Parts: sequence; C-alpha cells; structure tokens
Amino acid sequence: MRPPHPNPLPEGEGARLQIYSQIILKSLIFRDLIGVRFVWLLTLLWALSLPAWALEVVDDRGHRLHFDHPPQRVVSLAPHATELIYAIGAGAKLVAVSAYSDYPIAATKLPVVTDAGHVDIEQVLALKADVAVAWGSGNRNADIERLESLGIPVYVSELRSLQDIGRTLTQLGRLLESRAQAQQVRQDFEASLDRLRKNFQSRSPVRVFFQIESRPLMTLGGLHLFGDLLDVCGGINLFADLTMLAPVVGVEDVIQRDPQLILVSDRLTDLASIMKGWRTYGTMTAIKHGRLYGVPADLIVRPTPRIVAGVEKICELVDRARQD
Repeated sequence: MRPPHPNPLPEGEGARLQIYSQIILKSLIFRDLIGVRFVWLLTLLWALSLPAWALEVVDDRGHRLHFDHPPQRVVSLAPHATELIYAIGAGAKLVAVSAYSDYPIAATKLPVVTDAGHVDIEQVLALKADVAVAWGSGNRNADIERLESLGIPVYVSELRSLQDIGRTLTQLGRLLESRAQAQQVRQDFEASLDRLRKNFQSRSPVRVFFQIESRPLMTLGGLHLFGDLLDVCGGINLFADLTMLAPVVGVEDVIQRDPQLILVSDRLTDLASIMKGWRTYGTMTAIKHGRLYGVPADLIVRPTPRIVAGVEKICELVDRARQD
C-alpha cells in the first residue's frame, strides 16, 4: 500500500486556500448572475422604450419603410393602388386618390391629388397624410422624393406579374391593419387564376395583339403583366420580345407577325374607326376569321383582383381563335 501523498503546504494553509477558492468561485458566480440580470434589465428597459405598435414594410423599390403607429390617413397616387386598398377593406382610410380612380364608386367622391402624372404636393401635405401609395412607372420620381423629403412615407408599387398582385395585397394588408381580409382576397384571387390555368393554359398557343393607343400605335411589351395574363389562357403576346412596358409599333410590324387575335382597348375614343381600319388588312389571320374585339382595358391592364374577370374574357376570346 502506497503512503499518502505528503501535503506540500504547512498545517492549516491547505484549509485556508480551499476556503479562499470557494470564496472566489462564489464571487465569480455572483458576478455572472449580476451580469445576466443587468443585461436582462437593459433589454427590458429597451423593449419598454419601443412604441407599442411598430411595423417595417419593404416596397417594390426595395426601400424599407418604418412606422411606429398604424397609418390612418392614406393617399393613393395611382388607380390600381386605390382599388387594392378598397379590395382589402381599408378604403375608409383613404383621404385622397389619383386621377382615373374610378373603382369602386366610393373612390370618385374623394379629393384628387394627381393630374397628368403630377402630384399636388401642397394638397397632400394639407391632408396630413400618414403614407402615400405610389406607382413606380406612373408617378414621377421627383414627386415621390419630394414627398419623402417632407416627411411623408411613400410605398411604391410596381406590379409586373399576376403573382405580384397577391403579394401586394398582403403587404398593404399589413400596412393598413387589414391582414385577414387581404389574405382572404388573395386566396380567392389565386384560386380563380389556378382554375383558369387548369382549363386553358395547356391548349394550343394563340398569337395575340393588344392595341392600347392609336396615335402612335402602341401595345404592351414583354415586361407588362399582360403577357402573364395571356399565359394563363395559352396565349402569346405578339410583341413579348420588346422590353418596354408600352412600345410604339408599326402597322407593318403587326401584319408581318400575323396575329390570330386582335384586341383593342375600349378606352380609345376612336374605337369604331380603329376597328374599321384593321378590317382593311385582310391578309392577317385574325381579320380573315373575324377575330377582332374591343375589350375592357381596366380589367386587363389594371393590376387588381378584378383582373380575374379580364382573364376570363381573354381566355374565352383566345379559345375562339384557336378553333379556326
């Protein structure tokens, strides 16, 4: 049996060292506890200093907008924004709208703060707006930047696909405290589109030309959601290769590309003469088979849930053309 290891410390020194070690250990534990409690207290004080309601949303520019209270006074700077806000049940918060905000009827009773693309900055300020909802392609950057410099947050929307409509409904629902209705509207909208896709998308493709202006002759290019709409129906935008939203084209270009279906916006004041003019070009497939129609532009180019009715109409016309 090995003898016990000799104690290198004098009598009593080992005991004292053990006591000192315990004191130091307990001090360290106490210090750590105090530190944890201190950090917890600081976190609590910081949380209590925050506003009771806070929200951050990211608009279609990628800009982050911060709000420390729910916006109650909203200005719409584009017709589609007006309609989207009403669609999610937040129309009561609108204090002003853009020109051509004609749906729903309630929107026509509100003050108009835009004219030919320009925003009446003074009127928006006088209305004490909490937020403005703008259109990236339709409002001037200078007006948006001016409003922001004056302290009015601007949510800029730029919808280029049908999917963007659902996403924007959700974003506006968050911003305007109408999440439940926004989500329901989005679900109904997307379910309707899915139904139409199942019925029409896989059918034989049809070349479609859509005229939105006559002087000069203009159509919708590949970046516009019109192409996405046509895709639901199995149609092909005749000028999908043009990257402008609304390019100018020539009659000869249309004839050469030979559409099977020609659609003309019903907003054109000279609609009757336009239709008559197209009928003189009898070599085109669309004219040969009488596939020339006036269509409700707002249901096709305005990115709102009502576009489902436009898709249904276009799918019907595309399907007629594919029977030829």
